[in-house]
Amino acid sequence: MSSDTLTPDAAFALLGDETRIAILRALFENPYEPLSFSELRERVGTRDSGRFNYHLGKLVGQFVRKTDDGYELTLAGWAVLGGVLSGTYTDSGYTEPVPYEEPCPACGGHVLATYADERMRVVCTDCDEQFSSAGVPPGALEGYDRDELPLAFERYMNSLVAQARNGVCISCAGRLEPTLRLDLHDLPVDDDEAPLVVYECHRCPELVTVSVGNALLDHPVVVAFHHERGVDLRRVPSWTLGWTRREPVVESDDPVRVRVAVDVNGDSDTLELVVDEHLRVVETVAVGA
Repeated sequence: MSSDTLTPDAAFALLGDETRIAILRALFENPYEPLSFSELRERVGTRDSGRFNYHLGKLVGQFVRKTDDGYELTLAGWAVLGGVLSGTYTDSGYTEPVPYEEPCPACGGHVLATYADERMRVVCTDCDEQFSSAGVPPGALEGYDRDELPLAFERYMNSLVAQARNGVCISCAGRLEPTLRLDLHDLPVDDDEAPLVVYECHRCPELVTVSVGNALLDHPVVVAFHHERGVDLRRVPSWTLGWTRREPVVESDDPVRVRVAVDVNGDSDTLELVVDEHLRVVETVAVGA
């Protein structure tokens, strides 16, 4: 961290005023060209020029950039306003449960998407199987009809997992590293979920956990295997794929080697992948093809 970098506490303290938030919003609503001092003050609606200049000065550098043409948002400023519009800071988030069309793959029962306290869950009402759970800002569901909420959730979940797979933290944009964990005693998850893929951020406490199967959904071999059998993985909820929920086989713990069997609707054609502790595929075997 350089001497010019603000601490998180200092950065948040800069936002503790309605005028400053109004300045950020005015710039956010005018993204294509900088605003002059007078234009910005007029849009914010502050009559006292000295008071406005004081608050604007507090934002310049961290959240607002001053150029020869005027003022514009920095990336940090965009992030703050994006969080406000997503509902992260303004809405607790709740909707009535919404049913999925797809039946529970475990028991054939009814599957619901529930959303409360900013957390979306996909659960079976008959066998209580929980297929997925994640924090979702209210704004991610805005603009969707009620019966489209499962689709909105799947899209948001897919984007989170894809970002983790790409090694980018969903909270701070820090570097994420995947580790295939056989022992989960030090993590806030049940031990019986092992083995599990854990993406840990190098900078913040963010932790993303996904099944080994879900972590491999975007692997080219897996995508091609499904495509050849008429399945577009971008258009089906991952929990409907039976193989992603089956427990993989631990072949070795030193070095870590875990075998995952991939199939489509229980067909005899199977693709087996062996991965190491860093989720690298070290072996692929086509069975029954």
